[in-house]
Amino acid sequence: MSRPQAVSRAPLSVLLALSASACMSWRVESDPLPAPLDGRTLSQIRVLSRSHATLLVVYEARLAGDSIVGLTRPRSDLNAERIAIATKDVVEVETPVGDAWKTIYTTVAVFGIVVATLTLAAVLACAAAA
Repeated sequence: MSRPQAVSRAPLSVLLALSASACMSWRVESDPLPAPLDGRTLSQIRVLSRSHATLLVVYEARLAGDSIVGLTRPRSDLNAERIAIATKDVVEVETPVGDAWKTIYTTVAVFGIVVATLTLAAVLACAAAA
């Protein structure tokens, strides 16, 4: 009889890290502009603009004069461009927030799926060896 191979912990660690980092939602800022950006640079915001009636994601957003300025993509992306949106054209601003319950549920679900898959694989391997 052969010994079962050891299961690498790296894939499990990656799955758990990804599930934990994926659980965020967007909160609409209730304060009128410029309060959410007053003297701060936020890593990422979403802006609903009147002129385009669309939702724009702005990275490294800050207030400069009467505009929200930032980048169209993260700084690490070579295609990132500078963007400026006049505050008078902004309907609402949303900021990302972590959701602890979604993180817990997703992590438990991913862990359960991994355990069920490994158990099924072990059962099938034992059945094939018999």
